Amino acid sequence: MLLNDHLGEQPPGDSDDDLTRLMGREREILQHIAEGRTNGEIATALSLSLNTVETHRKQIMKKLDLHKTADLVRFALRKHVVN
Repeated sequence: MLLNDHLGEQPPGDSDDDLTRLMGREREILQHIAEGRTNGEIATALSLSLNTVETHRKQIMKKLDLHKTADLVRFALRKHVVN
């Protein structure tokens, strides 16, 4: 049971429309993050600069109100971004 379950609250980043807040590239980067890739690996795979990947990661976390990589991974699993 999640800590907020007994309060009847949804965990951060768990609204039905949260995934729709992300642009296509942000979703793609979220998938790579959830698959365990580093920012450098993501940059190489997508032919982006490291700075661009870091900026996208920060924007994803801000849009979803998430604060840790583990939170991003849990969100991606809940939304079936990865299996």
